[in-house]
Amino acid sequence: MALLIFANSITLTPGTVTVHVSVLGKYTVHAINGKSAETLPGSNSR
Repeated sequence: MALLIFANSITLTPGTVTVHVSVLGKYTVHAINGKSAETLPGSNSR
């Protein structure tokens, strides 16, 4: 449940949408633009 709540809080951030959450706690997040992606931790691919 905590993974789901955290994914939802990421989606509430303007310009981002969580598209996948693994059971290991890895999140795939889509950012609308580069500025939105800058604040996300982890690796960013374009």
